[in-house]
Amino acid sequence: MDSAISCAARVEQINELGGTALLSALVKQFGQAYTKDIAQAARAVDELDYETLGKLAHRIEGACAIFGAAPALEACHALRTSVKQGTPDELRLRLTNLETELLHLQRALALRLEQQVNDERCLP
Repeated sequence: MDSAISCAARVEQINELGGTALLSALVKQFGQAYTKDIAQAARAVDELDYETLGKLAHRIEGACAIFGAAPALEACHALRTSVKQGTPDELRLRLTNLETELLHLQRALALRLEQQVNDERCLP
């Protein structure tokens, strides 16, 4: 519950800085970037390229921090920790968990953005 409050507060801060246009741009960029990064991370696991995997996890973590998304941040941290000491199977599992959290975040952000756009349409 605390993570939802944190994420909602962060989205509200973004809103105050740039309104719907900024939030929309960040949500779109986030969705495109994480999809690409997850695909690259999966290849890195398959190729046992732990350096690339660690860099990608760090980049995804930074993007999640923008939105204050604690579950996704925790999944990033778990993946980054596993890069240092995990097996390929564990890395795949951590990557799948991260992808699930990112999908949840993307859906929540898209819903929030849709609500905001609808609210703005109702204003006189």
